[in-house]
Amino acid sequence: MKKTAIVLVLLSIVFLNGYSEVSFKDYKKICQSVKLELSAFPKESGWNGKNAKPVLDTPQKKNYKTIIQEAAKQKPNFNGKYRIVTFGAGTMANSFFIIDLETGIVTEGFTFEFNLEYSVDSRMIIRNSPGEIIDFWKEDLSDDDAIPEWSITEYYIFSDNAFTKILEIL
Repeated sequence: MKKTAIVLVLLSIVFLNGYSEVSFKDYKKICQSVKLELSAFPKESGWNGKNAKPVLDTPQKKNYKTIIQEAAKQKPNFNGKYRIVTFGAGTMANSFFIIDLETGIVTEGFTFEFNLEYSVDSRMIIRNSPGEIIDFWKEDLSDDDAIPEWSITEYYIFSDNAFTKILEIL
């Protein structure tokens, strides 16, 4: 755990000061050194009650009424009592909602280009996991090419219907 904390501090210092070009080779090395796993952030609580009706209280949520309502009928797939539902948001852009199946509160997510990684047993969400980014660029970039600025990996904790970013790799 101490080693992970040191790596996180070093990466935070490097990457929170703004984007600077990172070679594909260096990106792969950085990602290999980050050992943040979903299991390190266990779910807050479980829940086995009746699914609440989703609260559609913004224009964005109302625009996606059908997918939200259908997802709200299903079992949790995130953080014990939540359901994540994803949708396309344009060329190489996706987004998502998180539905609290106990209360019906719907939290709007953010866009992502590659994937979201999450688990019913964890409260962490990984935006654009390193493996997906590396796999996407492996045919197009040499080790010395800079990884595009928009190929960003972010780690979030979801608690009390809010996201807290804990790490960013770009």
